[in-house]
Amino acid sequence: MKQPLILLILALTFAGCSNPVNRHTAIRYEEQAYGQMAAGNWFEARMGFGRAITNAEIGGIDESQRVNLWYEYGRASGVICDWAEAERGLGQALRIMQKHNDGRLHYVLVEIGRMNLDRKNYGAALQYFERAQPVLEKNNIEIYDPLAYADYLDEYALALKEMGRSSDSMARAKRATEIRSAFPGKRSDTQRTPYGTQCANP
Repeated sequence: MKQPLILLILALTFAGCSNPVNRHTAIRYEEQAYGQMAAGNWFEARMGFGRAITNAEIGGIDESQRVNLWYEYGRASGVICDWAEAERGLGQALRIMQKHNDGRLHYVLVEIGRMNLDRKNYGAALQYFERAQPVLEKNNIEIYDPLAYADYLDEYALALKEMGRSSDSMARAKRATEIRSAFPGKRSDTQRTPYGTQCANP
């Protein structure tokens, strides 16, 4: 999902009455936040993405170009167990993507599903996985990233199982196994967000 705003922001440097100082500040906070995330410092990462969002808004950056910041803000909030802000951040990303027909909509739908799955909110997880299915099919994810699709199917299957839909669950788990069998010895590049693992942070 990571797709830095730098080029998009620079392209808007002289647009409208936006503030170039805040735009550059947003870039700096974004870069720092990704660095903190890579180091496993999710509390600091969440703080950085929040500051990047504030400066991007003041700097006049269009919301469609702030969507990644909201997405990462939501993920980081979930890691540190600030569930209200996790839902707000990912919800904002979803709203913006839907509004602008963003082709990466499946990322945020699956992510919200995973967050709910990790919280054992299986009904909510299932709703988002079901919404993601037609988007994934439309984007031919099974062809372009089959192993990541298999990961999604396994999580979808778990949500279905927990909601008492055993036959549907088994069908998706079977399909995931079939996909993986076509790629022996290979693993997905899926980077799972470690939701709820840094709740003790300040």
